[in-house]
Amino acid sequence: MNNRWNFQIDLQTDNQSTPIYLALVEAIQRDICCGILKEGEMLPSSREMASQLGLSRKTIVKAMEILQLKGFLLSKDRVGLFVANPSSTTDSPIPKANVSLKEKETVCAPLLKVRQAIATMLSHSRSLAISDQELCVVRGSQMALYLVAHAVLQRGDRVAMESPGYQNAYDAFQAADLTIHAIPVDEEGIDVTLLEQLCQSEPIRAVYLTPRHQYPTTVKLSLPRRRRIKELSEKYEFIVIEDDFGADFQFSGQRLLPISSMLDKAHTIYIGTFSKIFAPAIRVGYVISSTETIRKIAAYRQLIDIQGDTVQERALCEMMESGVLARHIRHSMKIYRERLAFATQEIQRVLGTSVGYRPPHGGLALWLTLPEHLTEPIIRTRLAGKGISIPIFHLTDGRMGVRIGYASLTKEEFSRVIEEIRRAL
Repeated sequence: MNNRWNFQIDLQTDNQSTPIYLALVEAIQRDICCGILKEGEMLPSSREMASQLGLSRKTIVKAMEILQLKGFLLSKDRVGLFVANPSSTTDSPIPKANVSLKEKETVCAPLLKVRQAIATMLSHSRSLAISDQELCVVRGSQMALYLVAHAVLQRGDRVAMESPGYQNAYDAFQAADLTIHAIPVDEEGIDVTLLEQLCQSEPIRAVYLTPRHQYPTTVKLSLPRRRRIKELSEKYEFIVIEDDFGADFQFSGQRLLPISSMLDKAHTIYIGTFSKIFAPAIRVGYVISSTETIRKIAAYRQLIDIQGDTVQERALCEMMESGVLARHIRHSMKIYRERLAFATQEIQRVLGTSVGYRPPHGGLALWLTLPEHLTEPIIRTRLAGKGISIPIFHLTDGRMGVRIGYASLTKEEFSRVIEEIRRAL
């Protein structure tokens, strides 16, 4: 395997009595059969894998021995373990999707190379088994939302989304004349009970989610609710539009895989961007869905952006292939983890229990729930007078909160923001 990307395996199992080494065997075997781990790829060493998965090295070694006996892995002396051809194993594999020669010929070589590099990155780091025909490169997540709203959805379609939620997504859906239904968010993410009630009363075409760290509250969608959304999507046949911004930055807790890794591609549209890794000016993102949906999105994109930014996309491709991008992410992770720790310390020192705060498990922003007596004009006027502008949101229970992007602030700047909030309180 290309060790430039973190090795991620979904070890979730409904059978709690299953030994962890067998769960690992089943997970790797499943990923090989699904095409997430491809024939000939080299796996990390047992030491690296143990570190990345948070397991003991003995557990890793035991699982690898079983996978070799079953024919899923091949050992090359003094080199390492490699993925074998799944069709040669005794277990019944899941057939891989074939891409016709005609389809391949319609893709220009440079863009195809970029798409293949992104697909490889996502299969390794997020367990998304995709082909280049299931991925469209776009100029950031905002273009992705626009294309989905106009190329996939139709005027009048009902779309459910989180409340409070991402205003840019709301604006894109509203501009496409979609009917928007707001579903409240709590400590576990979107309220799936209310979502189900909505599905029972009206046909819902899509549900827009930011499940990794919800915008703006930063909460992560719990595993039980992820599973429930999967069930509802299959039952009521709505599309899950998963906006997975900031997916590369997680600092605590078990790493959750995208909801899209649990769903059939006909029921999901996965949106990602590289802007959070570099800077807002780097407008390269991607959309993943079924081949049919991607064809619609690609055709609509040609109407508004024929050429794209080939220079920027090629540069990004070279950075992925050379390992520069992965090293940059690891370096950034260290910096952001330190800044988040300082931010948490300052909030506790200056504000104490006067605000509601829970350190986010990832992402580049944090959320403060403000006391009930504080009104928006008070906080906005106070901060504006000091040259500080931060987004203010209203929760469905009447409370108010602020979202603060800490990643770009120095310690002095962040301390100043927190001190002004204290004075406003």
